[in-house]
Amino acid sequence: MPRSVMTEAQMLPLWDKSQQPDANPTDMANLLISFVMTIHQIPPAQLSMLLSSVQGGASYIRQVSDAVEVAIVKDDVLAASVDGLEASLFWLRLQLVGTRTQKVWISLRRIITLAELIGLPRAMHQLKAFDTQPETNVSLSQRERTKEAAELWVSICAVDRLAAMMFNLPLGTASHVYVLQEPIVDGQLDTQLYLTRLADVACGVQNVDYLHATGTPPSELCEKVLRLDQQLRALASLAPKGWWELSSDSISTVHILQYFHQYITIRTHVQLALKNQGNDLYAYSDLVCTETCRDLARRYHVLRGLLPNGFFACRLLDLQALTAAIFLLIKQHGLVRAVVVGTGMHVHADTTTRLLLERLVEAMETGAGKPGGHFARQAAKAIRSVADLLKNEEPSGKESLTLCVPLLGRIDVRRKIPQPAQRPAQPARPDRVHPDGSPPQHAQAFQSLRQDVGHHDAAAWSMEISSVPAFLAGDEGLGLEQWLSPGAADLGDHISEWYPNVYM
Repeated sequence: MPRSVMTEAQMLPLWDKSQQPDANPTDMANLLISFVMTIHQIPPAQLSMLLSSVQGGASYIRQVSDAVEVAIVKDDVLAASVDGLEASLFWLRLQLVGTRTQKVWISLRRIITLAELIGLPRAMHQLKAFDTQPETNVSLSQRERTKEAAELWVSICAVDRLAAMMFNLPLGTASHVYVLQEPIVDGQLDTQLYLTRLADVACGVQNVDYLHATGTPPSELCEKVLRLDQQLRALASLAPKGWWELSSDSISTVHILQYFHQYITIRTHVQLALKNQGNDLYAYSDLVCTETCRDLARRYHVLRGLLPNGFFACRLLDLQALTAAIFLLIKQHGLVRAVVVGTGMHVHADTTTRLLLERLVEAMETGAGKPGGHFARQAAKAIRSVADLLKNEEPSGKESLTLCVPLLGRIDVRRKIPQPAQRPAQPARPDRVHPDGSPPQHAQAFQSLRQDVGHHDAAAWSMEISSVPAFLAGDEGLGLEQWLSPGAADLGDHISEWYPNVYM
């Protein structure tokens, strides 16, 4: 957001303004939201010592959220202004902490509608006209106000594009095109402009998902995926040398931006990567998706421990880590062709992936014990449940698991049951033996690895992001943040616990 409160030094002037008799309601709302988002990061035991006037942090946060919603967000007059829209967008950030997906989405659509009603999409064109026609009689304050409106509209579009991709719902700003600016300003990378470019790529990701759901041939999907991949690589190349390095000592906006870049890369390739099981038709997408998931898992393990307790974006970061973890689980339990030629052997994914998954789940479970960690707890349970399902090798055992991921959709993991009539006969083949009667050294290593991790057929399991809408699937709980219980088998540890709706 262009004018969001970043530091306590920026918060203090808002406090002074709110004490005046003619205080602006939107300034008061921004102050209160900044305040309660800070409160949300403080453990309850410490909060009572720091702020004796606030009895019950969760209750106070709910009261502020309700007050801003009634006075600003739902007021057709105040909300239909630049200041009101900015406060509403700021309020929407608070809702990401624990509100139902339905409410967040509907509120975003209302913000877009009110922005269109007051002509906010024209602000950017008006600003361009001011720059191209210097003789236009426009005051400095009017020009500045127009610039604020244009920046706010770009922010609304960016939020809409990212949310539409993550919610798997249609764009609200699809008919509006904004000018993409280069993210390098005065030799420095501008994080807001970079995120705007990422949001534009997110539109293409959603288009790929739609084409996949409507049965578009994979060849056409592949063409669009490669085009998006080229855009992401071109954007990443603009960053200065060393920009992608992750420090384990401190966290900044840049680290969150890099994390989002990786998640969008994963979403770009995941549909084709999931189709690459048992063949090499989409090996490039499989490789890019796998390596990016691994890198995202590494970053998540570091970032989750550095983020403030109750940080509003933790829920999104947990969701993105869950997406990567589920994909890596399928890869970890599928077979990868051996590099050594002529052995006829298959090996599992390297042990590094398993260690990354263990550390990712560990970071999730640590975050689950902190304020705002409800989603992390559910995500960790989901990952463990899928892992337990994939470890089962008995055909008569657990057959499937269905997860309802709030910002991703339904994920169906199931065992493929081969048809007896289609199973080709396996010809007998003599084993290759060394002169001394022992197998080759590399074959011994492969065999040892197979015995260590257990044998799984790459084509025996499938994972699909369901394209069935909620109203057709009968999922009344789809928008209510519910984890569905396991499909055809009881996994012991149920994951159907309701996500608490803190601010409803």
